[in-house]
Amino acid sequence: MLRKLPASPHAARWPGAWSSRRTAKGGQAQFIEQPVPLSTRDANVNNLLDYLRSNLVKVHSLDDLADYSLMSRRTFTRHFQKATGMSVGAWLMSERLQRSQELLETTSHSIESIAELVGFQSAASLRQHFRARFNVTPTEWRKTFQTGSLGA
Repeated sequence: MLRKLPASPHAARWPGAWSSRRTAKGGQAQFIEQPVPLSTRDANVNNLLDYLRSNLVKVHSLDDLADYSLMSRRTFTRHFQKATGMSVGAWLMSERLQRSQELLETTSHSIESIAELVGFQSAASLRQHFRARFNVTPTEWRKTFQTGSLGA
């Protein structure tokens, strides 16, 4: 079963886009693309995005990320916002939720394990953010979208 229906005209431009679930009139679920860029025009920000994707499990402070990018905190937040269209916190949340979707669909890891792997402090936190974003629980998502036989 496909996760991203209907296809968005932005899908080609934003291949890493995440979907949000909305209920249309009559109770039919629809998934709406929300673009999360894989890369930007800013090489410094691109390097940071690659680093963050590889280190979602870590807690990241703005000061540490600014230091990593060799910028002041204010310059860093301005560059990040301009390059991604999101705050650092919003971007991290989107990436963590997107990665949790992938793990729910392709592995048999427990919700607790997935929460730890993507950087949530607890399974309860993952459940809360997941439900707020997608209007379903992680378990419901898995039941709907898991693919074939799952590997741990």
